[in-house]
Parts: sequence; C-alpha cells; structure tokens
Amino acid sequence: MEGKIIAYAVCLLAIFGTVYFIFYTTEEDEAMKELSLAQQQLGAIEQAIGTHRASLEMRREAAALLTAARIIEGEHEVRRKEVSKLKQQREEMERSMVQAVERVREESVGMVFEKVQLTSGAVLKNARIQSLDEKIVTMLHSEGVSKVPTENLSGELRDRFRFGLITTP
Repeated sequence: MEGKIIAYAVCLLAIFGTVYFIFYTTEEDEAMKELSLAQQQLGAIEQAIGTHRASLEMRREAAALLTAARIIEGEHEVRRKEVSKLKQQREEMERSMVQAVERVREESVGMVFEKVQLTSGAVLKNARIQSLDEKIVTMLHSEGVSKVPTENLSGELRDRFRFGLITTP
C-alpha cells in the first residue's frame, strides 16, 4: 500500500509538474508576445521620433532660408533704390548734355571757317554756318550755299557738334 501511495504521489507530482510546465510555457509565450508587441511599438515610436526630428530640421532650415531671403530682399530693395537714383542722375546728365550740345549748336550759327573739308573730297572755302540740325548743316561759302548732310562733315566737325552721338528730343 505504501507502494501505491508513493505511485499516487509520483503521479500527482507528475500531474502538478505537467500543469505547472504548461502554465509556465503559456505564461512565457504570453510574455514573449507582449515583448514582441512592445518592441514593435518601440520601433514605431523611434521611427516617429526620427520623422519628427527630420521635420524639425527641415523647419529650422526653412526658417534660416526665410531669414536669408528677407535679408536678400532688403539688400535687393536697397540696390533697386540705388539703380533708380542712378537712372535719375543719368537722365539729368543726358538732359544737361543735350542742352549743352543744343547751346553749342545754336551759338555756332554764324561761325566762319576758312575752309571745310568734306568726306567726299570737296572743300568749302570761307564757309559760314547758317543753320544746323542733326541731319543737315546749311553753309554759305565762296561758291554759294550748300546743304551738307552731317555724315559728310569731317570727323572734327562731327565731334565738335556731337552729330550722331545725341539726338535732340
């Protein structure tokens, strides 16, 4: 009978051992599933953090670019004003130049030259300017009156009266 008790005790221990083993492996499987799920969640969180870091870095770069763009725009505006001022100065200088050329041309009416060499080879002696404009110079000379196109005048006279350089408005 003692042998039966021992056999029952061994069987009972085997049953308890089997139940405990099943319980233990089930708990271990659930723990492994929870660990796997936690690792997946951790990976997703790390990925989200990486995405947000990249987004923040892009925003920082965008902010820096916007700041640079504002600075460049300010410099551009300064340059635009400088260009506008220079254009005004140029226009004023052009007007002054045109006025000076017109004054010289007006004062030249009646001017006498001992001889005027034309590009065609002709020479006008004792030539006096009667009128002049951008295209034609009218001269009274020893042989009569001639209307000379300005391109036929010598380089010296074209330079003196600025023919071809400035057109009067």
